[in-house]
Amino acid sequence: MKTFSSENYFSIDFVWFNGEELGLWGSKKYAEMHSLEPIAAMINMDMTGSPRGFNCMGFDEFKPFFENLKNSLNGFDLSSGVVSVPYTNSDHIPFMFKGIPTFSLTGHLDEDAVKYYHTSGDDFDKVNKKQLSEAAAVVSIMLHELANYTKLTEGHKNSQQMAELFRKFHLDERLKRQKEWIYEN
Repeated sequence: MKTFSSENYFSIDFVWFNGEELGLWGSKKYAEMHSLEPIAAMINMDMTGSPRGFNCMGFDEFKPFFENLKNSLNGFDLSSGVVSVPYTNSDHIPFMFKGIPTFSLTGHLDEDAVKYYHTSGDDFDKVNKKQLSEAAAVVSIMLHELANYTKLTEGHKNSQQMAELFRKFHLDERLKRQKEWIYEN
């Protein structure tokens, strides 16, 4: 049984962003306004559904951390394991541009959640309460473990390393097409 302390090594801020679909307005503004603050990591909870694993988003040095976490959560179906595949066009990107480690859950979504995504039928009756509860439970444990992982800030990358990471996963062309590539060519 794990004992939880009321004190964490890192503080945890829960932030909800507005305007993702309109150009990541909220997350861009937040990252800009807090650029001088020591943000240790960002966890993006966009479309998680029932958790099936963890995504290190290209920050491969955290794979062992997430493998250990996955192996400790026996009560959940984390059969997708740990992947490290970054993607764009979500609220984590302004943080990745700053070299901040970014993580997410991988998961399963019901057909209705995908079918009605961003349509007039995308309303609360499509929310699967069980999936939402499972995601909340897994991310709560993940947050606690990350908040006490003293090596977390060692994963920060500089601009050159981030440009290489985006190129490795062929995201540089997409970011250039979207006029969001912030690195030298």
